[in-house]
Amino acid sequence: MNDELKDFFSEVSLEKKKIKLKEIEEQKKEDEYLSGLVKKPDLSNFFSSLAEEKRRIQEQNKLDFVSLPEEIIQEDNQFIEEVLIEDIPVVFTPAADIPAISNFSAIDKYLKLSPAEADKSPAEADKDNKPQTELQEVNNKIKFIEKWLSKINNAGPGSGEVNLRYLDDVDRPTIADGLNLQYNATSKKFEFTRPIVSVYPVIRTANAVLIDTPTPTIITDMTLTPPAGTYLVNFNSQFTVDSTSSQTLAAKEDLIVLYDELMALTATGNETVRAGNSLTYGSEILGPGVYIQTGAINVTGTLTLDAGGDPNALFVFRTDGAFTTGVGAEVVLTGQATSSNVFFVSQGASSTAADAIFRGTLLANQAAVSTGAGTTLEGRMLAINGAVSLGAASILTAPTGTINSSLTLGTVLAIFNMFSGQGGVSNTGASEIQLSIGTNDGAITGFATATVGGSLIPGGASPLAIFRCAAYVDGVMVQDSMRTDTRPISLETFEFPFILQTIITLDGTQTVDVRARSLLGIETVGPRMSLILTRVQEQ
Repeated sequence: MNDELKDFFSEVSLEKKKIKLKEIEEQKKEDEYLSGLVKKPDLSNFFSSLAEEKRRIQEQNKLDFVSLPEEIIQEDNQFIEEVLIEDIPVVFTPAADIPAISNFSAIDKYLKLSPAEADKSPAEADKDNKPQTELQEVNNKIKFIEKWLSKINNAGPGSGEVNLRYLDDVDRPTIADGLNLQYNATSKKFEFTRPIVSVYPVIRTANAVLIDTPTPTIITDMTLTPPAGTYLVNFNSQFTVDSTSSQTLAAKEDLIVLYDELMALTATGNETVRAGNSLTYGSEILGPGVYIQTGAINVTGTLTLDAGGDPNALFVFRTDGAFTTGVGAEVVLTGQATSSNVFFVSQGASSTAADAIFRGTLLANQAAVSTGAGTTLEGRMLAINGAVSLGAASILTAPTGTINSSLTLGTVLAIFNMFSGQGGVSNTGASEIQLSIGTNDGAITGFATATVGGSLIPGGASPLAIFRCAAYVDGVMVQDSMRTDTRPISLETFEFPFILQTIITLDGTQTVDVRARSLLGIETVGPRMSLILTRVQEQ
C-alpha cells in the first residue's frame, strides 16, 4: 500500500481508539452530542465508520492514547488489519496525471466543497441553506480517494506495480502458472500470455568420439538447424583422458614438422638457387617466393617484402650457412604481407645486430638464435638444436596474420615467442615478450627482469592432456563458446564432465554444431551427450 495512504488509515485508527475511550468515560455526553448528527458507528461499513470517526477527530484531539485499555487496542487493531487486507485495493505509485497525496492538507485544497456544492455560487449555497459540514468534508475526501484509487488500478503502464486482484482475464490460482504478464495497448489491460519457448534437442547415448588431433572435429550427431531466433546453447557430455603428452615435447615435434615443410619447398618466382658466396640484401624490394642460398645471408639495409595484395603470400629465405643483419637493419612488409608468412631458415646461427627491426620467424636447425640489444621482432625465435637468447631491452610480439595453408604451425608451438627443442633459453635486461617461452631440454634463465605475457615452460614439464571444445555456426566458431580443460598424467583413464553454454542468433538457414580438438594427449568424448537449443527470443 502507498505509504501516504497507510499514514491516513493509521491516523484514523489512532483517533478511533481515543474516541472509544471517551465513549466509555462519558457515554451519556457522547450520546447527546451524536444524537443530531449520526447514528452509533456501524463497523460493517468501513467508509461510514471512517466518516464518523474523522468528524470526531476534529472534536476530540487531546485524548491520551496511552490510557486506552488493552482489550480495545487489540480489538481495533484486528479490525483495521482486516479492513486493510480484505477491502482496500493495493495501490502503488500513481501515474503522472494523478495528483500526489502526501497528507490531508494536500487533499483539502481539492475538496473543501462537494462536487455539487462547488458548482454553486455562495448566494445559491446560502439560499439552499446547505452549509459544508465537517462530516461532508470527510465524505468528500473519501470519495476523492476512491476516485483516484480507481484511476490508479486502471492506468496501465506507468502506474506502478499491477494489482493482480483486479485482473479479470485469468483465474487467480493460475497467476504463477508459468505465464508472462504483458500490457495490451488495444484493450488497455494487463494480460497473461504464454512465453515463446521452443526447444530443439539432439541426444546421443552410444559410440564415443575419439579426439586425437589439434584440428577441430565435429562431434558426431551434435548438429542442429533450427528456425530463426536467438537461442541458449547447451552442450553436455563427458570426456576421458586416454593419454597425456609433454607440452614441450609436443612443441618440439611441431617445430620439426614445420622445419621439414620449409625445407621441402622449391625455389619459386624470379629467384633461382644461389650458390657460392654469401648474399647481402641492402635496400631491395622482393615479391613472394622461396629464396635459397648455399652461403650466408645478410641484411644490411631495408629489405621490403611486397605481397602484392595477397595476405597469404609466402616469403622463405633458406641458407646452408648463417643468417645475420647489420645494426639498425629492417624488414618492411607491404602489400598485405604478414609476418606469419615470413621465414629465415638457416643451418648455422641466426642473429640480428643491435636495434634491428625484424618481421618474421628466425629458425635455426643446428645452431643458436639470438638478437642484439634493442631489437624489435614481430615473430618467433626457434631453434631445433641450439640455444635461444634475447638481447637487452628487446621486444618480441606475436606474428600477424594466418600462416599459409601449405605449412603447419602446431597448436602447441603457436603459443611460443621463443622455443628451443634442445638448448637453454635466456634473456638479458628488461625485455618484453608477448607470448610464452620454453625449451624441451634446457634451462630458462634471465627473465626475472623481463615482462612476459605468456608462461615460462621448462624442459621436463609434466605431461598433460589439453581438451578444447566450442560451438560453431556454419563452420565458424562462436568466439565466447570455447572451453578448455587441462588434466595431468595422473588422471589418465579418468572421466570428467564437460558443459558448454553460449547464446547465438540464427537466421533460419544456419547450422549449429559442436567441435572438439586435442591440444595435447588423446581424449574420448561420450558416449552420453546432448545438444539442446532453447529459443529465448524470436528473430
